[in-house]
Amino acid sequence: MTALVLDTRALEVIADTRADVRAARRMRDLLASAARMGIPVRVPTAVLAQAYRGTAADAAIDHVLGRGARPIATGDPEDLRSLARDNANVKIQSLS
Repeated sequence: MTALVLDTRALEVIADTRADVRAARRMRDLLASAARMGIPVRVPTAVLAQAYRGTAADAAIDHVLGRGARPIATGDPEDLRSLARDNANVKIQSLS
């Protein structure tokens, strides 16, 4: 099954779209494409624990995840490529 797995950087971009406008635009495009294609969005528990700050920015993360937006998006594609090297079905999508 195909899924879009978000890392902490992807959630940070969702939470504060003004910090990196280009990455935020890419993230919106990825989420919209996933939703159109019926691809589920997944966020590992450790990523949620790292991303939530207890601030108002958390609401943006909740909004995107709560509406059921449905590929793996990352701010560090090389790191994830090394982790996924034995899994040909994993496609890494860079935010930059």
